[in-house]
Amino acid sequence: MQVEVVCLQETIKQSFKPRELSNLVRGEDMDWRWIAPRGRSGGLLLGVNKDSLEVLYYKEGSYFQRFSLKSIDSRFKWDILNVYGLYSWTSRLTF
Repeated sequence: MQVEVVCLQETIKQSFKPRELSNLVRGEDMDWRWIAPRGRSGGLLLGVNKDSLEVLYYKEGSYFQRFSLKSIDSRFKWDILNVYGLYSWTSRLTF
């Protein structure tokens, strides 16, 4: 089974080693992007398979990641978003 997209939240990691990422997808050739957590919570990880998906662009903000993608086989274009919501009600305005 081939992994196309990996989208994780609450990673709580400042960075990832190549081996860690490779183990998540059994060695598939992936384009990885992550946002480090702020404090003791948060952290986003988003990866797409470079053998089947072309990245048209990548955008990130404090609480989201977005890949705009195109399937190499079908040429179908689509977006994937990874969104993290704050637990604290008092911080909702920054979200």
